[in-house]
Amino acid sequence: MILGPTSVGKTSLAIDLCKKFNGEIISADSRQVFKYMDIGTGKAPLQSGFKVDRFDGYWKIDDIPIYMYDVVLPSKDFSVYDYAIKASNEFESVRRRGKNVFVVGGTGFYIDVLLGRQPISNVPPNPAFRKSLEEKSLDELGSLLREGDPKRYEAVDTNNRVRVIRALELLGGGASGSKTVLGGNLPDPIFLGLASQRSTLYSNVDVWVEKICEKGIIMETKALLDLGFRNVIPMKGIIYSSVVDFLDQKVGIDDMKRKIKFDLHGYIRRQLTWFGRNSSIRWFNVADKGFDTELTQTVNCI
Repeated sequence: MILGPTSVGKTSLAIDLCKKFNGEIISADSRQVFKYMDIGTGKAPLQSGFKVDRFDGYWKIDDIPIYMYDVVLPSKDFSVYDYAIKASNEFESVRRRGKNVFVVGGTGFYIDVLLGRQPISNVPPNPAFRKSLEEKSLDELGSLLREGDPKRYEAVDTNNRVRVIRALELLGGGASGSKTVLGGNLPDPIFLGLASQRSTLYSNVDVWVEKICEKGIIMETKALLDLGFRNVIPMKGIIYSSVVDFLDQKVGIDDMKRKIKFDLHGYIRRQLTWFGRNSSIRWFNVADKGFDTELTQTVNCI
């Protein structure tokens, strides 16, 4: 498991490790499963020199397969349950071919569900209920959740519209007594975390935002809108929602960038909080000279 906050360099490092240790990658990112969402989810390398081949359900970057890319259209529901089932199947497929598996990502919840470390609700998505909430603001949704279940309100990311709506959905479905544990059939994982000073992470992500604006995030978002994906859930999250506001002329480009950077800083803090609960992670500071050599030696000893 190669873990860590966004823009810390997980995927590029994992590709190098796969070349050295006969490995293939399974992405653990809640957004990279969606087709046509490449630049804003970090699937598309921004550095030149990478060979990229796209397939249905996976990509190859420098001939290293990365599964759980381009799995479904943005208009399709794809829950953490769906992710865990498909990722488990990909895991077994990689192992059957005699390859080593590197699970790489920053969505800690998906990783923990995949490993059977985190139970999930049996309450299925309710499209009609979700549609009834479309016109409500994030503040209104938060107020509904706070009134209905203060404890759940304190636990959820109240800046994430999708998470708040799902929490309301679970509240209506009586999810507190209905849990399922997936995973648990995978080998005991080795957790390797990439870290850096928080100020450095913020700086890195700010640079990344500038780069994705240069590399076409605005055109990518416009193409998604042209394909009819304006009102789908993946477009309501970090990055794409701000770009949509820019395209709708609600904000200028500087305000758009500022909002994306602000939201990503908050996302990094939430990622670090989640991973901080896992005492099994061995952390490597990417600012330390030779950290990659030490990490490679660690993998070699496993």
